Amino acid sequence: VVATSSYGDLDLYMRAFRTVHHLRKSKVLVGAATPAGRQATADAFSRHFGTTFKFVTGPEFRAAFDAVDERKAQKEADEFVRGALRVVEPTVREIRNGLRFYLALQEMLKQEKANAITIDCFGSLAANTLPGYPCIAWSKFNDAGLYGVCEADLASTITQMLVTSYAGVPGFVSDPVFDISRNEVIHAHCVSATKMKGISGPSSPYIIRNHLETNEGAVLQVLMPSGETVTVARFTEPTKLLVSTAEVTGTVDSDRGCRSQIRTRVDNAEKWLRNYTAGLHRVIFYGDHVAAIERMGRLMGFEVVREI
Repeated sequence: VVATSSYGDLDLYMRAFRTVHHLRKSKVLVGAATPAGRQATADAFSRHFGTTFKFVTGPEFRAAFDAVDERKAQKEADEFVRGALRVVEPTVREIRNGLRFYLALQEMLKQEKANAITIDCFGSLAANTLPGYPCIAWSKFNDAGLYGVCEADLASTITQMLVTSYAGVPGFVSDPVFDISRNEVIHAHCVSATKMKGISGPSSPYIIRNHLETNEGAVLQVLMPSGETVTVARFTEPTKLLVSTAEVTGTVDSDRGCRSQIRTRVDNAEKWLRNYTAGLHRVIFYGDHVAAIERMGRLMGFEVVREI
């Protein structure tokens, strides 16, 4: 595995071996009305990495939500509001429901002995049909080293589990928006962790907003750090992962797109746009983790393809 006479050179591989074990022992809850359309993807990732997937329905989320004491949820909401720069659109009830749903999902993870959850919040279990928006829960889980991922995107979930387990930094599932005139890509979503530079590090400031596409619920607009290199990655299938790097040049405050937005400079935005594949999402990780991902690819049997 390593052509060296120094045992110290094994350190990086020890972390990779830990990631192999982490994926094998991880369990993902998938919120969807039916498994149809995602079961085959879950089975493929499970065969390759050993990860367990369990599908959860809407009534199960409602029962977990109803079981949470509303006073406990209000206490969590009060603390959440105190930590924010300000609250813009959401009502007290929308914020409380978001924190109550977080506590409900936290209990579900505990009961199922799972460490990751993703919900089809724009599809069969649309966010405005759930008892609360899951966006705050995703941010809190990702800050704690667990995994909360948007839109029942299993490929992004496994991508995040791979890199976060190795590097200790949360993932930011994003929708890329290209600006070839500036050779830039804006990454936007209504969900972001606050500890993007490391789970044990400081939190970035956040503003409490509503979900932009629906004008409902409560989400975080996180003001992420600038002047940093980030890794952009996503599995397209269990044996292929796309990767690139970029430099964060600033945050964006715009009502076009999602609430949390960063502007990044890339090597060739036009080339990336012209050759873009594999769906809308990419997962952003602070730091350059390409070499580590390539090492893990050799160990775990997936091809690493540079997008740009």
